[in-house]
Amino acid sequence: RVKKVFPAIKRKLEGRLNVCTSEQFFIEVLPHGVHKAAALDNLARKLGCSAADVVCCGDGMNDLTMIEYAGLGVAMGNACDAVQEKADYITSSNDDNGVLKVIQKFFGIAGS
Repeated sequence: RVKKVFPAIKRKLEGRLNVCTSEQFFIEVLPHGVHKAAALDNLARKLGCSAADVVCCGDGMNDLTMIEYAGLGVAMGNACDAVQEKADYITSSNDDNGVLKVIQKFFGIAGS
């Protein structure tokens, strides 16, 4: 049902509200300009960092803005196609320790 109504809702609210999906059965509606990249940018600036210093891992359409924002945007192996296409790197799925593998690969931290 979400697949049927989502395009119409997004089109109707575009420019006024941020509309995206996080799961195939969720439609998220947030104030315009409120998304994960905006939150990360705010946090990075408070910490004296830039987007280039940020690594983000995500799998859903609600993660797309942060994947595009981050210096290293990582899609999980189970991520939807749109997220994988925008990512700089694709790791294993959530169920296969994908985030741990990113930490090990890019931060040189050995795991057990």
